[in-house]
Amino acid sequence: MFRIELLFMHHHLPFLLRFAIPHHIPHHHTLPHPILLQCPDPPHLLRHRRRLGVCRPHRRHQHTLRRLKCSQCLVQRATAPTTTTTITTAATATAFHTAMSRTTSDTSLHRRYNDDPGVEHAAWLENRFLVLWCTAGWEQRGTAGAVSFTACWLQLQEEEDKEISGASLGTVDGSQRQVSQVSLCAPSPALYSLSACLSTQAEADRMHDLCSVHLGHVCAQTVRLTIRNSLSALTATRITNLKILARHAEIGHVTLHDVHHVIWYTKQQRTIRGHLDNVHLVELGNNTSVMDVGALARVSAITLSCCNSNRVDLAPLQTVQALAINGGHVINSEAPIETARIVDLQNIQLRTTTLSATHVKLSSMVAVPDVLHLPNATHIVLDMESKVSRFTSPSHVKRLVIGDATPNALPRLLDFEHADVVVLRLPQTTLPRSFLADVGRRADRLILCYCVRGVTDLCVVPDSVHVCVERASVDGPVPGCVRKLHARVEGELRCAWLGSALQWLTLHGTGVRPLHDVHLLSGRKYLRIMYCPLFGQLSNCQNLHLYACCGALALTSINTLQIERVALTTGPPSSCCADDGDTRGSDNNLSITNCHDVFKCKLRECEITDFAFFQGVHTLVLKNCTFDTLDSLPNIGCLVLRNCASSNRQWLWPDVALSKRSHHTMIRVLLAGKRKSNR
Repeated sequence: MFRIELLFMHHHLPFLLRFAIPHHIPHHHTLPHPILLQCPDPPHLLRHRRRLGVCRPHRRHQHTLRRLKCSQCLVQRATAPTTTTTITTAATATAFHTAMSRTTSDTSLHRRYNDDPGVEHAAWLENRFLVLWCTAGWEQRGTAGAVSFTACWLQLQEEEDKEISGASLGTVDGSQRQVSQVSLCAPSPALYSLSACLSTQAEADRMHDLCSVHLGHVCAQTVRLTIRNSLSALTATRITNLKILARHAEIGHVTLHDVHHVIWYTKQQRTIRGHLDNVHLVELGNNTSVMDVGALARVSAITLSCCNSNRVDLAPLQTVQALAINGGHVINSEAPIETARIVDLQNIQLRTTTLSATHVKLSSMVAVPDVLHLPNATHIVLDMESKVSRFTSPSHVKRLVIGDATPNALPRLLDFEHADVVVLRLPQTTLPRSFLADVGRRADRLILCYCVRGVTDLCVVPDSVHVCVERASVDGPVPGCVRKLHARVEGELRCAWLGSALQWLTLHGTGVRPLHDVHLLSGRKYLRIMYCPLFGQLSNCQNLHLYACCGALALTSINTLQIERVALTTGPPSSCCADDGDTRGSDNNLSITNCHDVFKCKLRECEITDFAFFQGVHTLVLKNCTFDTLDSLPNIGCLVLRNCASSNRQWLWPDVALSKRSHHTMIRVLLAGKRKSNR
């Protein structure tokens, strides 16, 4: 079975069609089996709209679509439990018309909608009338059994005052069928994606014929091929991302033309034979068994993930520009590694002492030289177990990353005078102030992960340096150089120490000691609080994330509020967090005393006993939450439910996205979709 997606541009709007095409076609002109055609899927539409930068249709176009009628076409309104329309081909092609309109039962349109639709996207789904015209048919060509698939779009007139003239639909037997009130055109799809399982060479040839002949002028976004049995040849052209899964099969000859990225998983292939033209990146992953890579000589970027027992000869890769190797016993590797512009090495032995690459990454190395020379490197990553003790580099480095899990291992920063970004990941080392002062004078941006005990040690770093600290304790006032902080709250924390200039803040507590002066945490771009008892008020935050917190809190003027793993109530808290911060299924709760001017609120894994505090929320998203009643649900602009249930898990709430509905309609839709659990 071939599964193919076609992305069309119609009146500046992308439409995504999905087709399922059987492998075996009967020997007659028509296909008696149904072809599944899926109407535009909201997540795909919205993603393609953002990616392509397309605008909304003119309001006059909406009115034209709204009032369009055609008696000779199949008209189906969006009242079914799914947006999939089944069309059975007959002796003539079938035209169909799908109108998605706003009705009381159109919640199915939002069945696969994402968790975070936003008011604009939800309103777009409900207020747009998408009209799709298509003819679908099959025809037998010759005796070889090749089958052609045709999809024709009938484009609507955009101006309301223009008459829509009649047109004829051609059928597979050459007859004509008159369809009124439409004008015929056949715009080409902009992209297509295909997924196929190939068991025989005939199926591989048919797949190539479908892509090259019938869709030859169209570029493929993603093609996924599962090879079940060995093939003598495989051809693929004009593809952005090609994924070949042939774990227990071999391909005798492969021809790839105009393919940007190839991912090939195989454990049987020993030699790659074929022709690769204009292929940018080839990735042989999952402990590939390939030993002869001579066919990849013209590929500019290669990634090899090899079995340690394999001997891979890299001599043909003299002109490779980007080379990544993970494992395996490589031979004749000196020249390719020395000349490549981008080098990423893991689990191998490095014999050369000089790398001319501009981007160098080493991790989990078997062995490296005592001194590694990097004369041209601008991006250097010496990650965990790189085993590099000394290295030389240019005076100016754009990015330097050093990771080392060895206890008390201070990195040697030798030659470079200035770096745009320095990242130090040293979980077993505490950096002294002298080292921090040295690296602080030579970096514009400093990222310190697990290597600073207290933030006061950073007072030696100039305030002009942008410092991000991961997992440090707040033992005093935070220096002005710190712009992002993930702090451990193990003892008493005075919120006044954090200041107002620190806009990105994460506090990780133990669930025992409450925070003092919580209101001083207000006014930040990003604030995340985990396992902390909170008492007070938070306001004027762009993003506020509360994870497994407890106490009593008032919230005002929050753009995006996310609350996870708490029991929400409007009354006074009965208790506070346990030592592990787990509130699921316990009496611990977070009491929301006031909630005002909150644009978007997302709740995940929460127990909700009262909806009253959502009165000041515009958009509410509930995922994996439990609640029993809707009596206190206020009027909300946009409501999204995903995987919600009753507190005893015996009843399931529907997965819906409701926007700009009346309070009565929301309650009615939720109660109508409530169903008994199968557990």
